[in-house]
Amino acid sequence: MRSTIFTVITILCILSIIFIISSSDKTAGGKKNLIWTTDPNPQRTGQISGFNEDRSDIELKADPNNSDIMKVIIQSSAGVGPDIYSFTILITICCLAVL
Repeated sequence: MRSTIFTVITILCILSIIFIISSSDKTAGGKKNLIWTTDPNPQRTGQISGFNEDRSDIELKADPNNSDIMKVIIQSSAGVGPDIYSFTILITICCLAVL
């Protein structure tokens, strides 16, 4: 019984280590991915391309579909929220006393 438990724990630890090593935040070019939750403004395309040109080590991507405040709160509390918020979202969160 002890050897079975030890074997299962060992296998789970090895699989956890493999998962941690294989799951990375980087793209194929070695750039760090950042997600910006913002409104679907057409000017964001130029702002994002300008940022990506200035910072060769970071790949910024806009996520206009998750700009709803409740989505941001729920995703952030689950640990999968965006990396960057728009200022209006932050003001709304502060006004709701969520932070």
